[in-house]
Amino acid sequence: MKKVLITHSKGGVGKSTLAFSLHDRLPNSILVDKDPQGTAITLAKVSEKELTITTEEPKGGYDYCIIDTPPYLTANSKTEFEGVDLILIPCKVKLPDAFAIKDTVRKIEKYGLEDRSVIVLNEVRKPHNKTYHEVKKIITDLYPQMNIAPTELSLLVAFERVFVDPLEGTAKEQIDQLIKDVQLLND
Repeated sequence: MKKVLITHSKGGVGKSTLAFSLHDRLPNSILVDKDPQGTAITLAKVSEKELTITTEEPKGGYDYCIIDTPPYLTANSKTEFEGVDLILIPCKVKLPDAFAIKDTVRKIEKYGLEDRSVIVLNEVRKPHNKTYHEVKKIITDLYPQMNIAPTELSLLVAFERVFVDPLEGTAKEQIDQLIKDVQLLND
């Protein structure tokens, strides 16, 4: 089972949306809601989609375990990083979100997991504006040890609907490409 941790020390960056999107597109996956607010569990209750969501990591039975973390790292201990195959750090194209990655990167460095970590730019608008270029520069200058996913996620209504509807169109294509970029599919 491949274990994917979705984390960022700031709230509102798209952790749950990315977790749901991966769960939507990865076969035989389970989504683990580690956030005490229970966002994923709550949304699953109102969704008509068939979702496999829990609060505890399974011992097996799935190909992918996607872990949605709370919007702070105080709860993240070394045990939550152990056995992780991939760490995805969603970051909206906003200056506060780019600077706030610092705490997440420190924790990743502490456990020597830089090679398994990828920053995913989220809510990217085209044409790219000044803020987009500033955020990209901040990330590359402040966190040169971190990988940045070549696929950037758009600000699309379909992503916001992933909690109740399957992904479709460009949103589906972007998540599928991100899955390929980070080599998440089992061989």
